[in-house]
Amino acid sequence: MRHLHRPSGRADLASLEERLGLLLLVRLGLVLAILLASGLASTEIGLTFGQAALPSAAFVAVTAAAELIGRSGRRAALATHRTMIPLDAVYLVLMTVPTGGPRSQLIILFYLHLVAATLLGSARSALRLALWDTFLFILVPTLGLASRIGELLGVADVAAPLATDTAVAIMGFWAIALCTAGFSMVSERELRRNRNELESLAVMTSALEATTDADVARKTLLAHTTGGLGFKRGVLVVTAGTSLVATRAARGEAAPVTEVPTPSRKAPRPDSAVGQAQREHRVLAMARLVPEADPVASALLPNARNVVVASIGSGEEAPVLILEHGGRVMGERLARRTMLMVGQFASHGMLTLAGIAALADQERLAAVDGLTGLANRRQFDSALAREVAVACRRREPLTLAIVDIDHFKEVNDTAGHVAGDEVLRSLGVVLRDATREMDLVARYGGEEFALVLPSCDAQAALGVLERVDRSMRSSGVLRGITVSSGVATLFDHAGDGSGLIVAADRALYASKRSGRNRATVATPASPLTAGSGVATG
Repeated sequence: MRHLHRPSGRADLASLEERLGLLLLVRLGLVLAILLASGLASTEIGLTFGQAALPSAAFVAVTAAAELIGRSGRRAALATHRTMIPLDAVYLVLMTVPTGGPRSQLIILFYLHLVAATLLGSARSALRLALWDTFLFILVPTLGLASRIGELLGVADVAAPLATDTAVAIMGFWAIALCTAGFSMVSERELRRNRNELESLAVMTSALEATTDADVARKTLLAHTTGGLGFKRGVLVVTAGTSLVATRAARGEAAPVTEVPTPSRKAPRPDSAVGQAQREHRVLAMARLVPEADPVASALLPNARNVVVASIGSGEEAPVLILEHGGRVMGERLARRTMLMVGQFASHGMLTLAGIAALADQERLAAVDGLTGLANRRQFDSALAREVAVACRRREPLTLAIVDIDHFKEVNDTAGHVAGDEVLRSLGVVLRDATREMDLVARYGGEEFALVLPSCDAQAALGVLERVDRSMRSSGVLRGITVSSGVATLFDHAGDGSGLIVAADRALYASKRSGRNRATVATPASPLTAGSGVATG
């Protein structure tokens, strides 16, 4: 499996700029809140607008300078961010000490600052800030700084905070920091998981687009679904005729995708879960597999827990993903989310496999004669060149037989073109039945057919044509129809593919001149050897 693509540094920088911009708004909001409180409720908080204005202006100036420095680059932005967070707390301490310290009504600004720094920074930022706030609230009474801060701001009477008030405020810092950090970690973990899953989906989609092989596509789908979604293990089961083929993968990018044996059955009955997924074309979640209802899946994934079953398409032939999440029984929320992502992966796999199947159909139709269903001239040329190369390498015989229907024009003229088409189709069936699976039967053109017979000499080819003649005599459609044939064998009658066609074609016309309804073997390539003719009717 390919490694997941990580966001670029530019994308990270844009995210950092956004967070720092929000923190700047938080700082300005803190200043605005203090100025409003000192201006509208100076008696209640014990701080006038004039006393708060000068330190607030200085803090805004420092903030503006830090903002300008931070715009010079990513490293500078991070440095100013780490510097400004403690300075925020120092500013808040200066504003709250004259107004009662831990008992001040402005203490809520510390809590808001903690929450903002955690959500826009990280969980570690919250803990560091809570520790820094704790240090400042202990430092002020310990060193007797409350009266000095009051003198600095012009506040005449500043009472030192009680130890209990300080302790309560510090406990408040840590309670908010820990709760916010915990919630932030959970949120970040979910966001990171969603991002990784989407990245894995994108990587899988790219890999699927690059392949035109269905087997490779299925293995790619299984590997990325298992690894990208964090499943413990998984299998992909494909119904191939009357047998089952399974591919297995385990969690981790280095885990191989391997073929595994499945229970052999002449007519495999789908497992209960597999059959339901195929019929309903949906994703199923199961706490565990039941061997009695799902014998194949249970054999492939023994003792599996928290299983997701997804059909890649609909119908009894659709491939099926069976994935084990493992661990304890999944809750409803996790199951629904997991099923949704598996469905997304399965949908992309289904589209890819459908495209590969459509491409294969197009290629097959491009190589097949539309009337007879046999190979067409294009496929014949390709197959003949391939078989000639193999025969030359192995020094084995390769025989070409060209078969032509005698007086086919009279069939069309007397019985009509529909009857002529039926004769062509029927002869195609007879030729295919008389040859081996390794042989190629092609419609060579018009009423001519070609047989490419690997590892077959001329005498064996004549035996094939004799079987064709017998089958034609017993066929209702072909009764009364005769054919003429020309046979040529590589090395005996020609040295290459084009020479083989010329030799077989000359032998065919020799059959025509000799009265038709016969097969003729080509004249040997050596001028000292004579040709031979064998009647088939």
